[in-house]
Amino acid sequence: MSIQESPESASPTITRAVASWLAQQPYQPIELPRWQQAALGALDQVAPQLLPGLVRRVTADSAIDPKLAGRVRLDQLAAARLAPYRGLTGPFQAAVVGSALGGAAAYLSAALGAPFLPEPFILAFKGGSPQDRIEPVLAQASALDSRLRPNHPNAKWIHHFDPVHDGWLTPHVHHVRLKPKTIPAAYQDFLRRRLRPGATLVHLDCQARWLAFPLGPDSRLQVGGWGDIPPHEFIEGSSRLDRWLAERRSEHRGGWRPPAVEPVWVPESEWGAEPAFGQALAAFAAEQGFTYLQVAYPHPHYYSLLAMRLVEALYAHNQEQPAGTFVGMFNLYSPSAVLARRLLPLWLVFNTTDSLAFLRSAIARLPDPIFLAALVTYSRPPDQAPWQAWASALEGRQWFSVGARRHRYPEDTIALWSWLRWLEAAAGPLSPVPLEHLPMPMLLPLVERAGLDAG
Repeated sequence: MSIQESPESASPTITRAVASWLAQQPYQPIELPRWQQAALGALDQVAPQLLPGLVRRVTADSAIDPKLAGRVRLDQLAAARLAPYRGLTGPFQAAVVGSALGGAAAYLSAALGAPFLPEPFILAFKGGSPQDRIEPVLAQASALDSRLRPNHPNAKWIHHFDPVHDGWLTPHVHHVRLKPKTIPAAYQDFLRRRLRPGATLVHLDCQARWLAFPLGPDSRLQVGGWGDIPPHEFIEGSSRLDRWLAERRSEHRGGWRPPAVEPVWVPESEWGAEPAFGQALAAFAAEQGFTYLQVAYPHPHYYSLLAMRLVEALYAHNQEQPAGTFVGMFNLYSPSAVLARRLLPLWLVFNTTDSLAFLRSAIARLPDPIFLAALVTYSRPPDQAPWQAWASALEGRQWFSVGARRHRYPEDTIALWSWLRWLEAAAGPLSPVPLEHLPMPMLLPLVERAGLDAG
């Protein structure tokens, strides 16, 4: 039995979204039978407070038994990411490879008509830390390392413990991101067979950094995650984190610092790219006669600006104007739904105040109407932007809410699958006319321009 990523995690979600667009098929991020949707919708009407606990239980129950970690094989994970592209016509003029940057990676790949091949693979193991303490996390990391290390001499793995943004899940689940130092054999075979001679490998080489704790030659622990709480605050603690812990009746105080280990600046677990992978990709491109294009920005939101510019150029290339803007957060994105409606996409990392600030900085360039898909999450961290702040950012604009509803934000479970239906109701049906993908020669000046804008 092979061990696979959760289908709702970042890498599987992006590859399915891109493959759906390339096949001109609708995309559904969470595929539930209609009877389940109806049952959950009924529960949402009579007892919505039960839904977060139900989602938490299902997520925890579906996590991997840590004893099976020895069965993890990186090349099997890579092969599974390529499965959505089966049956697509080719060859492709490009492939996008690297950081799994949510909607930014999905829209960028869609504009280029290129498959996306992710660098990271995320595995959710049963475990976690019920009392928000770091000691159980370290013990689980040590046990998992002993099982992962023998089969992965050419990989790094990051144990990711964010008891604030993921606090609804960390008592039950231990997350590990597996990142290759070489190009997986399944990826090499796919690129050789499915790309045109001289095609371009677009490397999303995100330079996002974080303070993490080395646990071994290829293993480290990251405490906390991207948002408006800096790494040192997770490690040392703060008065606002202590107040937040007290409000959720946690007994833990004072941050999360492993004993006798000093943190170092390294690529961030979720968004950052590992240098060894980029070096291997550049070498592979040279060996195969492909053009290697490194796209290196220091922040995930810079890639969102690039993706938006690429989609804008795509519409211009097809002699069309944007019909509005779709603002989606984290896992709320769909090229099939957004690009087919000729909307500009602006992807936000999360629903935290730093993402709100990014939206405010970009608002002047977004055409009306604006469709906002607010994120569904079951944590309320101290850096979460309240609903009214999102409404304030869009004040004076023509905008519609198509994500988590105001009276249920952010714990609006049915929005996880209903947001596409709500977008259709607000923005109208899909256009039946396919877009001609963006020519590759247009990419380089747009990459450079996006970097100037971001800087």
